Amino acid sequence: MIRLKHLITEQTPIGSGWNACKRWKSSGGTSYWNGEDGRPEIFIEYANNEFLFAYTGKNGYVIATPENQTDSLHQLFNIILCEMNPILIKGGLKPDIKSITANCTYFKEERVYDLNVSIPLIEVDANLKYQIDRRGGWGHTGGKSDLPKAATRKNYEGPHTVVINDGNGRNITEYFVTYTV
Repeated sequence: MIRLKHLITEQTPIGSGWNACKRWKSSGGTSYWNGEDGRPEIFIEYANNEFLFAYTGKNGYVIATPENQTDSLHQLFNIILCEMNPILIKGGLKPDIKSITANCTYFKEERVYDLNVSIPLIEVDANLKYQIDRRGGWGHTGGKSDLPKAATRKNYEGPHTVVINDGNGRNITEYFVTYTV
């Protein structure tokens, strides 16, 4: 017998109920965060078994966070979960967290950041439904206290640490895990 609560929990993409993802979706996602009217441009592409995320613009916006935090550059990492997990839950793809690459350039005169993140995907059995999760921080190492809870999941991998220098004297530190649901 399958319990309804278990079925709903296990088939819902990680992050879909988070206030951060709700804020991202309700703002219009990339159609709103398009570089117009001074807003940063957020670009997301899924092609050739890879997710590409890019943020170009100034920092200081509330994009994908439940509170009024204005570390919008770092909020790109919340968006990764909001956008990737609904694709991954369909099955057959696994995020290759050990091969995540990221770089950031800061244009001091304009006070503009250019952050790019690439997350390769590996084709796996179509019945395997992977999810990606993360914790991190900007200007501090971030906390990974919630990540051990995921370690009990099947096919758990991680955490894999990615450190990106923001080009302005601070690091963004992210801890990624992946597992099946």
